[in-house]
This record gives sequence, structure tokens and C-alpha cells, in this order.
Amino acid sequence: MSIVICVVKQNREFYLASDLRAIRNGIAEDNYQKVYEIREKVYFGMTGIAEEGHEILADLQSNSSKTVSELIEYGNSIFQPSLKMLTIMLSGSDENSDYFIWQKNHHGQITNATINDSSIAFSISTNHNITAFNNQLRSLISSGVGIEQAIELTIDFASKMDNTISPTFKLIKHT
Repeated sequence: MSIVICVVKQNREFYLASDLRAIRNGIAEDNYQKVYEIREKVYFGMTGIAEEGHEILADLQSNSSKTVSELIEYGNSIFQPSLKMLTIMLSGSDENSDYFIWQKNHHGQITNATINDSSIAFSISTNHNITAFNNQLRSLISSGVGIEQAIELTIDFASKMDNTISPTFKLIKHT
């Protein structure tokens, strides 16, 4: 359905990417936005049912003055597990200029990436094939491929496994 990838390298480099495909009435469109800036350097990403995601986005945008911790807590409280296929991700830079990646899926499972000054952390949001996509990105990063190329190759890999994912993508980076 979609893929959103966030990678933070050594708490100094931030990359956030999403494919651009949406399917409406059986027709694929490759210009659909899945990542939004809530405020400077704080982003919301979604995969799955766009209408529900846009409601959560609107709520988060109207509370954009909250601290990152408060935004995460608020996002967690307003997005309850449901049968609708939706995963949300909050990521970016907090008030101390430290990067963060938090996500929650429609089952209520939460992922909070551990970010430090000596490693690369990442999180992938998707509705299918998550293990294969995680393994692909991890393998590419471990092999020494640059972060941008690893993201590009992972999205391309995902698009070949799932035709609801576009090989074209949008990338946001802060380095």
C-alpha cells in the first residue's frame, strides 16, 4: 500500500522518504503525498488509509506547539487500534536538536527507534512485507551503501514486491 522510511545516522543526519503511489478506483497515481511537516523539522508520515491519516494529521497540526514528547503522547492517544490499515510515524528533531523516530500501527504496536551518536537507526512503515523491507535496508546500510542510495534501493525493491508501492519517492533530509 505504501512505504515510509526514516533513517538517522549518528544523531547528525536525518532522512525521511516515502513512495508517491496512491490507488483510487483501481487507477495508480504516482504523485500522492504521505509525509507532512507538522512544524519545522517535525514530520508526520502515514501508510494505509489516507482519510483516517489526514484526520490524525489535522489534529497534530492544530497541536503543533506541543513539545515532541507531548506530540507523541497525543498522537498515541488519538490513534487507537482499528481494523483500518494505517500506520503513523512522527519523526524529526526535538527541542534539544536530537532526532527521534516514533511510529504506531493499526494493531497498536509502537516502535520507538533508539538513536545515539555512534550508530544508524531506522524505522520503516508499511502494511505488508515489513520483514523483507527491513532486511533489505539493513543489508544495504551494513554493506556501506550511502543512506540515500540504501533508501532508494529499498523503495525500488519494495515496488517490485508490491505494485501498490511506487519506485518514485520524495526524500527529506537534514545533514
